[in-house]
Amino acid sequence: MILTDQSILTQSSENIKPEEYQEVFNKLETVLQQTPNAVGLAAPQLGIMKKAFVIFHNGKIHRFANSRIVNCRNREDDEEACLSIPDRRFNVSRFHIITIKDDVNGLKKYVGKFARVVQHEHDHTRGITLVQSGVEVK
Repeated sequence: MILTDQSILTQSSENIKPEEYQEVFNKLETVLQQTPNAVGLAAPQLGIMKKAFVIFHNGKIHRFANSRIVNCRNREDDEEACLSIPDRRFNVSRFHIITIKDDVNGLKKYVGKFARVVQHEHDHTRGITLVQSGVEVK
């Protein structure tokens, strides 16, 4: 079940340990695949306060653990939605190009929509939701 309780979703997560990967990523991937129109899902959205998230992109699920954004450029605004804030949309400023380091993928650069989704899910692991990072579109 995907959480909508902002008091939980605004808490920062702790690092995920390699021995926790299997259980946490399996849960994330199962829920992501069972949720229509879902693109990404972070562990805190399932009440698991770990720095882990998954993204479905180009027919593949990508895993991220203990991510850190190390470089970013070219900020742009766009609308976003979130499974934890149903039926609402927000205008959010994000970077078009990011370089992120995490324990699964190492150091990688992401561009465009994929970079936006990575930043959205990364925010969830830091206790930041669209309520804090965006402006609601009425």
